[in-house]
Formats: sequence, structure tokens, C-alpha cells
Amino acid sequence: MKDYPLFVGKNCEAFKEFYDSDKQFGNMADGRIPSLLMLKNGQNKGTVIAAADKASCGADWGFIEIAVRTSNDNGDCFSDIKTVFSPPVRKYPYKWQDFSSSFAIDPLLMEADDGKVIMLVDYYPESKGLHAPGLLEKGNGYTLTDQEYCLKLFSGKSKLDGHFALRGKEYTLHSDGFVYSPSGEKTKFYIPRKHSQENGFATWGDMYYCSGDKPMYLDVCPPLIPECNLGEDIYVGNIFVSKSKQRFNKNSIEFVQKKKVFDNEGNFVCVETSAAPLRAPLISYIYKFESTDGGKNFSQPVDITPYYKKESDGIFLGVGPGVGLTLNNNRFKGRILAPCYILGKALVLISDDNGISWRRNKAEFCENIDECQLVEMPDGKVFCFGRPKGGGKIPLSVSDDGGETFRMLEAVEPKVPQCQKSVISLPVDFRLPDGLENDGRFILLSTPTGHGGKDFTRSDGKVFLGRIDGEKVSWIKEYDITDKIKYSSFEKYSDFYAYSCLTVLDNNSIGLLYEAYPSGYITFTKFTL
Repeated sequence: MKDYPLFVGKNCEAFKEFYDSDKQFGNMADGRIPSLLMLKNGQNKGTVIAAADKASCGADWGFIEIAVRTSNDNGDCFSDIKTVFSPPVRKYPYKWQDFSSSFAIDPLLMEADDGKVIMLVDYYPESKGLHAPGLLEKGNGYTLTDQEYCLKLFSGKSKLDGHFALRGKEYTLHSDGFVYSPSGEKTKFYIPRKHSQENGFATWGDMYYCSGDKPMYLDVCPPLIPECNLGEDIYVGNIFVSKSKQRFNKNSIEFVQKKKVFDNEGNFVCVETSAAPLRAPLISYIYKFESTDGGKNFSQPVDITPYYKKESDGIFLGVGPGVGLTLNNNRFKGRILAPCYILGKALVLISDDNGISWRRNKAEFCENIDECQLVEMPDGKVFCFGRPKGGGKIPLSVSDDGGETFRMLEAVEPKVPQCQKSVISLPVDFRLPDGLENDGRFILLSTPTGHGGKDFTRSDGKVFLGRIDGEKVSWIKEYDITDKIKYSSFEKYSDFYAYSCLTVLDNNSIGLLYEAYPSGYITFTKFTL
């Protein structure tokens, strides 16, 4: 095995022992949630993309960016870290208890048949996400106006200020970039439609007041730090942060001053901003990013939330981190399935046009499950492996119709902790160990085993080689996964193993990206069976 730490945070005890320079880690403080994918199609075939949360702390909230690293030599070397998305921040959260920032979380990589890379992530406006559900609102945050989904913008305060759902008046953001009044009149407030990838689209959600006849930044990337100059459009805050939001008054326009934040070593961290006088709904969103150059560059986010989310979903619908699945067999070839879940049940989002448009499948499925991963068999059946609540056997379900519907099957061994797991199928040309003949029905499963089944802790990572016959899963061989790069400070976490992601590499090898230390140390391992 080859072990290569890809995402290491400054808050991790091993950082200073391992690297004198943090250049390749992009001034990362903490990080979690790995996603790993080798591209199989198009001009970027053979590129390996690794993605993870790049966070201010080890919690599931705070200032969380999405970052990637890429490899063009089968995982032998990786590029320096690149920040794909840097969400709006009201006040940089120095402590894990702080939640004064919007955040992205849980990258889900997938590849379309045309070679395009698609990444879905969960996104929350300023909040604590699912860890403070009482602050969240229900619904998909949009209203349908003249066959166009328009983001709702509320004049009232959010629950971050200790209020109940005081939404106030409901304004709407239209595709022309302008904000419209409750009566449908176009106002002089607008949201720029173009943002710069150089700063991770950090101006996402910035609101301006048009001072002249034409908006200055409607289709031009707005400045990271706006200035207040006579005759120029006025920056009035960001719609995705809402604590201490000012009262909306269209006749009283106040300029908001942004501020750059630096760490103790003088490294730039983020830009702080105040809330705009109108706010976006405080719900969970799913954003889509695309890359056509093998992960070197990604498009600005596209919000796909209104196309799948229902009122009955309650406060949450998010992706199952890891990878999505592009179908290769049967009449659904090219269909992309993105594993997702609501609280208590799984579902999939479906795209039949290489990720351009998305819809949800016909019915939720799989009780006792949240985060899940999918594999396809040669006969076209799609199997879903879930995460058991509280630990136990692995929930299993199967689809006979390209992911539209699923049937629950009997849960399968081994008994594992409550943790995300990775499952992939092995292509028919993959050489199996021990003289096994590959007929395309073999899978790999990566999961913590809780000290070999003695408990339900996130420990003792293993990769299982298995086979699916009909609708029955059997395990043939298992491989221990241990991080060979050890430090004295790691001793108490020497057997830690949590979220992970598998991919098939060239030369009959397997790539594995996994959390080898709580919140801040994500390792890439390359091995053969």
C-alpha cells in the first residue's frame, strides 16, 4: 500500500510534524468527508479527483469550503489544494461552537458519459445545519412564477435573532438577476449573476442597489471588497447570512463594508460581510458544480433545489457523500444517479441529460438509513448500501428500473458502526485475486468495523471483496486498512477510521481516500487486491 495524506488541517496534531509548509494544503484548518473519482471517459480519462470539506473546525457547521486535488499519474502525485467554493461568512468562526457562517458540506463526485465532472454538495445559509434543527425552515425556498423558479427573499428576521418564523414580506429573485416586490414590481436591488472562481465564488449571494440606469455588476464579477464611491452601485450585504439583519427600506440604502480576515501567520482566510436587508430561506440546498477539464476548474454553483425538494421533506434533504453512479447497462445507459436522503429514508436524484437537469425518483425507500452508496450489476439492477442507525447490519435495497423505485432486501453482514461507507463495482477487465473469474458481479466495500465487530466505534477500517448473485451479497476476502504514516500524537487514534471513498485506478489497482484521524487528516491509499 502507498499512503499519501491529501487533506491535512492545521488543527490536526500531526500537521507540524509532517510539513514545514502548508502550501499544498491551502491553509486548511480542519477537514472531513472524502470523495474520490477516477475519470473513465473523454479527453481527461485517467485523471483522479479527490474532494473534501475544507473547514474552520471539525464540526458539521462553521466556515466550510469545498476543495479538490487532482492527479494525472494514477494517484502517485497530487496537485496543490484548490478551493472550489468559498461560501459567505458573517463572522469567521474561530471556535467550534460558533456558527456565524454559511457553509457547504458533503461533496459527491460523478462523471457523465461525455466526460464532464459533476459535483453536488449540500449548502446551508448561516446556521448550524441539522445540529440546530429549530433554526431551519421548511420547503424548497422557491416559488414558481411564469414557469420560472424564483428564490424567495424575506424582509423579516430569521430565527438566528431569537424570533419565530417572522418572514415578513416575500420578495423574489428572478432569472434576470433583479429582486421583485411582493406585488411583482421590479426593484433596483439585484444579485450579480457571474462570480469569480479565483476567489471560490466568494461573492455568491451578494446584493447590490443599482444607482444608475444599468447595473454595474449584473453580468460582471463583482469585487471581493466593494467600495463606496459616488455614482457606483451600492453593496448592501449578503442574502445567505441573516443574524442582525437590518430592516428592509427601499428608500434608505446603506453601504455594507466587507473585511478581509487573516490568520496568525498572515494568511488570508476569508471575507466577512453583514446581512443584506433581504434574506434567503434558511433551508438545506443542493448545489451543482461542473468541470470539463478534469477538475482543474469548476463552474460557479447552480442551485438545483427547486427541482426535487418537497414540503413533506421537512427541514432536510441532502446528498449521500462519496460518489454518484452513471449507469452502463440496460435501457438506462448514461443515466446518472445521485444518492440522497431525507431524515429516515433514502432516495436518488436522476439526470438523463449528462447532469443538466435533475429530478427525484418516484418514491423514497430504505428505512433505518441515511447516507448511502450505489452499485450496478451487469443485468442492470442497482443496489443501495445504507448506513444503519446506531450500528448493525448494512441496510440493502435493489432497483429493477434504473433507480426509479427500490425494494428493501434483508440487511447484510458485517455488523458495522453508524458511519458512511463506500461501495463500488469492479469492471469485468479487473483481474481478481486467487484465480477468481470476473463476470462483473464483484464489489468492494470500505467501512469501519468497530474493532472487528466488538463495538460500534469508528475504528479498524477494512475493505471487503464481495460478490452479488441474484439479490444476495456474499463476502470473499477482507483487507485491513491502516495508515502507515504515524505520529506520536496519533497514538490514541491509531485505529481510527471513518468516512471513505473507493475508486478503480489503472494498472489493476484501487484508490481509497479515508479519514484516518478525527476531523483533519484525510489519507489517500493505493493498493492491489
